[in-house]
Amino acid sequence: AFPYLLGKEYYGVPNGGNATTVPGSATEIFNGGPNIREVMKSPSVNSGNGSVTLTWSSEEGGTYVVEASNDLSSNSWSTVTTLSAATNFTQTSTNEIGAAIEAGVEAGRPHQIRVTDLFDQVAHEHAAQEQEWVASGNGATLTAPRDVVETAVVAVAVGNGVGRLLSSLGVQVVVAGGQSMNPSTAQILEAVEATTAQSVIVLPNNKNIVPVAQQVDALTDRRVEVVPTTSVVEALSALVGYDPDADLHVNVAALSEAAARVRTGEVTRAVRDAVADCGPVRAGDWIAIDGRGGICASTATAFDAVTELLGRLVDDESEIVTVIVGAEAHSGDTARIREHLALAHPEVEAEFHDGGQPLYPYLVGVE
Repeated sequence: AFPYLLGKEYYGVPNGGNATTVPGSATEIFNGGPNIREVMKSPSVNSGNGSVTLTWSSEEGGTYVVEASNDLSSNSWSTVTTLSAATNFTQTSTNEIGAAIEAGVEAGRPHQIRVTDLFDQVAHEHAAQEQEWVASGNGATLTAPRDVVETAVVAVAVGNGVGRLLSSLGVQVVVAGGQSMNPSTAQILEAVEATTAQSVIVLPNNKNIVPVAQQVDALTDRRVEVVPTTSVVEALSALVGYDPDADLHVNVAALSEAAARVRTGEVTRAVRDAVADCGPVRAGDWIAIDGRGGICASTATAFDAVTELLGRLVDDESEIVTVIVGAEAHSGDTARIREHLALAHPEVEAEFHDGGQPLYPYLVGVE
């Protein structure tokens, strides 16, 4: 009865009272009312890794919020995640996708299964912003190489400062692309064929671009090898071993060895509530992401996120810390990071470069 029905249809006069008549052909979508709530069907805990799976009845168009509290007496609750616009009668929030689907199969015959990666949604939002950034003329673009070399290097990056850094280390062509805005195989192929060498190394600078770049070799007469860098900072470290006059395989070995010596991380802002390795993450928090792609810290400021990241990356064997400063970084935070490094890690050499990359105010590498 209106107004408690959550579906697309209701019967009766929408005046806050009860429905007066219901057609005989009406289909019950949801048996709602002031004293009827959604049914929690199968809460379960995985004893192996401690993950929790919650399954409940849901209604199309409804919005459901999962909250958690460590102290029930304090009435202090934090949002774990928000699930909007349910499209079926059962909705599940879990970090064990396979187990959730298997549970549904055991319970009946599920249909219209949809799996959404909450962190992947963040990547999609970042991709749209990066595309706007490149379209506005701020992204790294194709450059015209001049010198003929034995082995050329193509790199993927975004940010004018990052492009200049890569070019200064010998990269002939930079393909516009960032952490979320992945270039196509055709775009990387175009860059390879724009070089002056018959042997080309591609630095993807993102794990999602690695398989895309690996397809290029089969599409060109040139010899193409991919050194699977997953960040710009890793690429900058790898390029220390680059020799344009050396053979392709000699360069691949040198760049791979140099890249293996650096640990990387990055700082960006969360665009929605979620749960990560470090615990709950709220929209607007500054998050530190390590080289494996895991969120290792969620903080109130970018400075705090960088210091948390440095605490994980820097150890007794570290010698050089490289920080690439993005377009949205604040000069005050950057100055404080310099001071923090000098006080907390005086044994390391710190290098700061203006990268101009969007969305990620700080990219960090430790060698």
